[in-house]
Amino acid sequence: MIRTFKIKHQLSLDPSLFKKAQQIANYALEHKKEKNLSSKHVKHFGLHSKISCQIIRKYAKNKKIKKIKLERVKLILPGQVIKFDKLAKTITIVPLKSKIDGTYLPLDEITKLNQIELDKTYAYISVTLPDVEQQTSENYIGIDLNSTSHSIVVASPSTKKILMLGSQIPHLKKKYKNIRKRLQSQKRFRELKQVNRREHFKTLDIIRKCQRRLF
Repeated sequence: MIRTFKIKHQLSLDPSLFKKAQQIANYALEHKKEKNLSSKHVKHFGLHSKISCQIIRKYAKNKKIKKIKLERVKLILPGQVIKFDKLAKTITIVPLKSKIDGTYLPLDEITKLNQIELDKTYAYISVTLPDVEQQTSENYIGIDLNSTSHSIVVASPSTKKILMLGSQIPHLKKKYKNIRKRLQSQKRFRELKQVNRREHFKTLDIIRKCQRRLF
């Protein structure tokens, strides 16, 4: 199972690294039709070859983006240049000579560290974890996840009843969709973030109440 964790990295990264990454990303977008595009074609930008290679791989196949802005670009580091110490709870990025605090990551469970993407504030850490065994239930026939009416429909063989839960969620989403549309047209972006957060926690509260009824 592959999961990605987003954490604040607290690193003092040289801004020129992101400028070089932007130049390489735009080079890959401009020359995406060329075959065998590799890090040797962009070595004059001065970024580590392993990072350059990952950036080229990401953007050379992208058919939607024509040009990437500096604030959108990330440094992409493959697993070969990353080391993690389970005892010290740290992740070392060899080319940057930097360490990330791994306290909030399940380092003991990680079987492989796939890659890390860095922006100026956050690290997006992709890891491989052991697959979770599927649980079987003797109390329910099945659960249907529906996004148009009741969000959860459950059939129980023991009671021979059908539970229909979470009917508030579609109405909640429709309500906040209209609110977001209005705020966006008025360019009230600060309030927009608050609305998104409010919708998220209200939806989560409904789902947890449904879970308590099931289990």
